[in-house]
Amino acid sequence: MEFDSDRIGSGLRCLRYFGDEDGLGVSLNYGWWSEEHQMYASIRTVTDEVGWLATNLDVFDDFARSIWLNPNPE
Repeated sequence: MEFDSDRIGSGLRCLRYFGDEDGLGVSLNYGWWSEEHQMYASIRTVTDEVGWLATNLDVFDDFARSIWLNPNPE
């Protein structure tokens, strides 16, 4: 799904469910490509608490929109 950030621009958000003999898990992933800085940025959250992540999805979205790229930290 497309995900927009005023600081980084247009990117993608993916919610992936996975399971094994221990139960169900979920991975929330964000990714952006910056033409300006020629770099890729990503954020990943992985948990086995599916309900907790679903309840806090807006918090994760807000956090992802709050970051920015700093290609030259010096």
